[in-house]
Amino acid sequence: MELVVVDTSVVIDYLRGQSPLLLKLLERQKDKKLKLLLPAVVWLELEVGASMENMEIHEKVASLLSPIERIEVNEEQAVLAGQLIRRKKILTDPVDTLIAAAAVKKGAKLVTLNVKHYKNIPNLKLYK
Repeated sequence: MELVVVDTSVVIDYLRGQSPLLLKLLERQKDKKLKLLLPAVVWLELEVGASMENMEIHEKVASLLSPIERIEVNEEQAVLAGQLIRRKKILTDPVDTLIAAAAVKKGAKLVTLNVKHYKNIPNLKLYK
């Protein structure tokens, strides 16, 4: 079964009504065509949004993402992310680097709407 790490951009664009991609992915998971994974740092990025102060929205997001397996940040991912930043293989923020490292270490593809953030990361495969 194909493993796919979900980037924050996919969730946010769905919540804004700009992209149905998240629902399509959830449907493919329901059909056992893939398994979705959600890094803990994606929750961090979602929680930063002002709309998450609204409990109704917060509960909607939690319910929407409940079928997706969570990935905790571990030392192996943190080491890879640090190496990528230090070696200047990537010029994006540490959170995006941790998301990418989680995908690489899990042997998963990354689904994102911000391809440019992830294009220079060795061994990272993007979901299309």
